[in-house]
Amino acid sequence: MSSGRNYRPKMKTETRPIRSAVIGYGGAFNMGRGHANWMNEAGMQTIAACDIDPARMEAARLDFPGIRTYTDVDDLLRDPDVDLCVVILPHNQHAEIAIRCAEAGKHVVVEK
Repeated sequence: MSSGRNYRPKMKTETRPIRSAVIGYGGAFNMGRGHANWMNEAGMQTIAACDIDPARMEAARLDFPGIRTYTDVDDLLRDPDVDLCVVILPHNQHAEIAIRCAEAGKHVVVEK
């Protein structure tokens, strides 16, 4: 039996990737697609996208087959699999949407 001086309990670590979503997939500069790609390259997993324009959600489905798409941010925020939301909207919508994400228990990144 060990004296305890060098005892280190085994810590359980979670190895699944951070499951992320982009809010705003507008065509201007294609920032939604850019952020989704950058998150994936960093080891996260982009699992969802949200935009009020159904055509942009079709573009997201083509860009990322299997991605979950939403046209209502509240529907996205109810998705229990989403860990992190990246807000890529016009500046005047940043605060409201970021606060709603945080209140829904999501981590939040806001694109300036």
